[in-house]
Amino acid sequence: MWMQYFVISILTLSQREICHSNGSFNTACDFKTDPLTGKVIFTSADILPVNEGGRNVLLSRLFREVPPDDLPPNADFSTTIEVAFIVDTDGSIIGERIVSGKSDDTGKMILKIVKQFKWKPAVCNGKKVAMLDSISIRGCSAEN
Repeated sequence: MWMQYFVISILTLSQREICHSNGSFNTACDFKTDPLTGKVIFTSADILPVNEGGRNVLLSRLFREVPPDDLPPNADFSTTIEVAFIVDTDGSIIGERIVSGKSDDTGKMILKIVKQFKWKPAVCNGKKVAMLDSISIRGCSAEN
């Protein structure tokens, strides 16, 4: 009997630290223009965006509500569904998109769950900033 499993990962573009001559560290806040929304989004920040309850709460909910059955039949490590979204300065989710995957329904389900959470925006140099975040679900099969 074959069972399907899946791996969920949440990727926020990593922060980059710069060492100053006095030995202290400070985060450089890089940004770019999002091609979908035309909005300036940050790719690094002092404080990353987070959903209410933290990442573990989001992961638990995704594991409960996006069952492996929703992945395409015969999903394997090459089967990945990735969604991305911007956590805006007010904590709202905008510019959501399905980046890759054969299952638009699963991508839409993931984004629906993401939007049900309250979010704290990223912070850079003491100011709230919009930041791109993404979630990937990768399928794999294992024989029992």
